[in-house]
Amino acid sequence: MTIKACFESPIGWITVERSNKGISRIDIHTARNTELSEADELLQQCREEIFEYLGGNRKTFSLPLDLGGLTGFQAAVLKLALEIPYGEVRTYGELANTLGKPAASRAVGGAMARNPLPLLIPLPPRYRSLRCAHWLLCRRRYRH
Repeated sequence: MTIKACFESPIGWITVERSNKGISRIDIHTARNTELSEADELLQQCREEIFEYLGGNRKTFSLPLDLGGLTGFQAAVLKLALEIPYGEVRTYGELANTLGKPAASRAVGGAMARNPLPLLIPLPPRYRSLRCAHWLLCRRRYRH
């Protein structure tokens, strides 16, 4: 079962999707695209933690995540990205080496580009400021 919520934030409208296992997708939009579900506690907690993060008062998230819709490799890359401490940067090559696949840096980049949980899982290492990068991605993706 999937439940969605949409809320306005400093970087645009954010739609959060959850399954029975945890948060499964986050999308950033320029306009509202769905209604808030019936006071779902996990979605409310996600909203609060995202606002704390965007306000500079949070560096990590305590939310359960559902990476079930990904390949094993994509899930492994994103789990590894979750281990990167706030404010630190890793290259795709470093992540590939850590996974024991030194020739897979492009595949790591592809997995990071398909990250269904921006904000909760760090963006590709070329972005130094997560908040700025998400704002730019939002504007690029939905500009007409």
